[in-house]
Amino acid sequence: DKHNDELHLLTVRNEPNAGAVAPFGIHVVHEELAKMHEAEKKKSRSLLRSYAKVCHELGITTKLHLSMGRGEVGHVVCAYVKEHGINFLVMGRRGMGAVQR
Repeated sequence: DKHNDELHLLTVRNEPNAGAVAPFGIHVVHEELAKMHEAEKKKSRSLLRSYAKVCHELGITTKLHLSMGRGEVGHVVCAYVKEHGINFLVMGRRGMGAVQR
């Protein structure tokens, strides 16, 4: 039923662990890691807002859910799909490798 359709937009951040090592071998301190996390959250929010705007401009009027996840992309996406009873999944990619289930 078209009136019950929902559109879920999900972005997933694969964030480093607290003991992560920077590309140049420098140990990332907690404060820097927190700054990195916050910057990535802002990027994710901005990305979701931009896609929501495109949906609005295209006249998409179904219920829209904007969600952010973090962790291993494949696991987060699969858990989200299961939790929300998603029937149809379309994924984009950013050249970061295949998502495996």
